[in-house]
Amino acid sequence: MTKIKITDLKKKLKEFDQKELIQLVTELYKLNKDVQDFLSSKFIGEKAVEALFESAKKKVNDEFLPDKGLVK
Repeated sequence: MTKIKITDLKKKLKEFDQKELIQLVTELYKLNKDVQDFLSSKFIGEKAVEALFESAKKKVNDEFLPDKGLVK
């Protein structure tokens, strides 16, 4: 897959008006969990970061210290 270079992306984004940029960011947010996490941490701040940390911590604990069964 061919990907756009950052410089070309910036040029294209400068052509957009505010409404188009909001629509683009909204679409990205809906399509990608990593974008949701990033924007939440960016705009909500420490509270969102703490929630992400706790989620990651739980995944690690579940992987290495499961409640039942053997370690995966």
